[in-house]
Amino acid sequence: MSKLILSDMPVGDIKSGDQAVLTEHGWAINSPDKDDVQLTHEYNSAGGFVDWIVAQTGYEKVGNKITGPGFPQGGIDIMELGHGNIPPQSLPTMSDYDSIVFIGASIIKGAFGTNNAPSTEATTLLNVSGVTVYGNGHSGYTIDSIIPKAAESVAAFPSRTLFVVHAGGNNLSGAGDAGAGTKGNWDLITTTQRQKAIDDYTSLKAVFAGREDDVIFCPLTQRDYNRAGYALGTDFDSNKFSSEVISPHYTPRFQNSNGFPMLDLYGMLINHEWYLSEDGIHMSISGTPKFRENIISTLRSLLVDEAVPTPYAHNIPYASAPVPKAVSIGFHYNVNSNIISSGDFTGTPITLVTDDRTTEVSVTPTSTGTISGRGDGYLYGDRPFDWTLDSDPTFYGVAWGGAGEEMHLAFTGLQANTTYSVELQAYREANEARYTELVDQGDTNNVSVVNSSDLPPKASATIQVTTNGLGELSVTIRAQSGSAYCYASAMRLVPV
Repeated sequence: MSKLILSDMPVGDIKSGDQAVLTEHGWAINSPDKDDVQLTHEYNSAGGFVDWIVAQTGYEKVGNKITGPGFPQGGIDIMELGHGNIPPQSLPTMSDYDSIVFIGASIIKGAFGTNNAPSTEATTLLNVSGVTVYGNGHSGYTIDSIIPKAAESVAAFPSRTLFVVHAGGNNLSGAGDAGAGTKGNWDLITTTQRQKAIDDYTSLKAVFAGREDDVIFCPLTQRDYNRAGYALGTDFDSNKFSSEVISPHYTPRFQNSNGFPMLDLYGMLINHEWYLSEDGIHMSISGTPKFRENIISTLRSLLVDEAVPTPYAHNIPYASAPVPKAVSIGFHYNVNSNIISSGDFTGTPITLVTDDRTTEVSVTPTSTGTISGRGDGYLYGDRPFDWTLDSDPTFYGVAWGGAGEEMHLAFTGLQANTTYSVELQAYREANEARYTELVDQGDTNNVSVVNSSDLPPKASATIQVTTNGLGELSVTIRAQSGSAYCYASAMRLVPV
């Protein structure tokens, strides 16, 4: 009779609803044609156990069932085998380590440093006596270049060390064409590049031979190379890359219930896209410390609190625009593509797109005096991008001018003979009240004011302006009389 066994003790006939049992020796199952054979393949929450049975014992995977000798008619549900109340592999605790070493390219360098040097910020955040965090990140390095650096770390830290590896982003960056808007498109990678990435990652893992249980191989961070944002609702190519190149090497005891590592940098960025800088790849000035803090907090939960973190959701939401034909603009920075930088006030038209990405609009920025700007300036809280002026992009950057220095914006290509609600938000680091005016150039009495201080949320400056038959309207941004500066962080033009 077919049985699941724990060591040598039968625990009952296999029947629908049973769960596989994980022993200190691995998975154990006894079948009529495999008498008392004990399977020793370690459980893999991404499906390794299921694949092992199918490949090694001749059982068949039919849909979401496994059928075979000794199994009930219709088979056993894979989820029943692969999940449920199955004891996880034992996780390490902080007492097992004296060092945590982060290895990778520029993203690791930015957050944790380079050349196996101590990371003061991360060690302070970890706040565990006797444990130091180190960084070994190197800008521009592909997987093959990271291999010798990883070997240096392994040699420098011969014992009691947890290694965290994030590698492959620069391999992905070699795919596609930035000019064509396809940079980082893993589907466009050459066969040679694809195989090299796969082979190199296998070689990278081999550097840790004998110490694999103390390595977290992280999926690539979510990256939005072409600044498409969530509006397209598509899976980001970094996840495609990780699924093919990295996931076969995930350390089983560090895998979460969704199959991703417990330190899931992809899921982290999906849920905190505002960490990203303007290039859609690296962390911003404000995002870097939050990124580092989130990573260390996850490791503390895992190793100090001994609590498995809740898996991140990986579904990419389709962020439909509340008013599809609205135009959203960020000054000096915008996660959602439409940007007017301080250097754009030259009289050269800039092409914008509507929030639903279907229609192009043009704006010609000019100025009276010199307009300055700063990216990644004032940031207010961990607010998700939600297609409003109070979203995170508002706080990333600002264009500004002194008293008498004005920003002029002439729009064309909007809907003809249509009234638009023109909204302006303005934030900066100074906390005293400074007032910025938004003025209709066609009627200077049509004006609204926003208090451009560091105290959001607050009402935006809002005026209603009607386009002419060519879909044109023009506005001015200027300091209110008595205020020393004017500011612009974000603007929306919404047809009403």
